[in-house]
This record gives sequence, structure tokens and C-alpha cells, in this order.
Amino acid sequence: MKESERKKFDENREQILKELEEEKERNFKQKIEFAEFYAEWIRKTPNKEWSKQHSKFINSMYKKE
Repeated sequence: MKESERKKFDENREQILKELEEEKERNFKQKIEFAEFYAEWIRKTPNKEWSKQHSKFINSMYKKE
């Protein structure tokens, strides 16, 4: 590989790694925001309501044959 090709490859690799790190950070922030949103929803929603929704969600995970 020529020196110029190697330099271009390294620059491209660095840019890709930077973009991946930024995406990782965005994903992490979104997960935290969702967890905080969901925890708040659970705190202010009556147990009967959120437990009914949890039950629907859990039951949807099982295959019905």
C-alpha cells in the first residue's frame, strides 16, 4: 500500500471511529432518557393500569402455538 493510500485509510478509519463513538453516546443518552421517562410514568400511573400493560407486554413475548 502506498504511503498516500495508507494515510487516506487511516484518516477514514479515524473518522469512522469518531462517528461510531458519537452514535454510541447518542444511543446511551436515549436509553437513559427512556428509563427516566418510563420510571416517571410508573410512579404516576396507578398500579392496576401499569401492571395490566406490563402483563400485555410480557405475554406478547411468548409465541402462541
